[in-house]
Amino acid sequence: MKWTIQELAKIGRFGFSINEMISCDRFLAPDDPDILSISDVHVEGSMRIVNREERFEFSLRIQCTLT
Repeated sequence: MKWTIQELAKIGRFGFSINEMISCDRFLAPDDPDILSISDVHVEGSMRIVNREERFEFSLRIQCTLT
């Protein structure tokens, strides 16, 4: 999930919501003992434009299980 400012401004005019399942296993570092595993991450929420496309506000709910 990566967007440019121009992309956010364009899609924000039409309303924007997200509901995604993301696999983050590839981001685990084998030499980091703090996080052993991570479940699929469920991200849902919305975005709105604040101050005439100068600021974007995201309201997100992120669920996962870290071991």
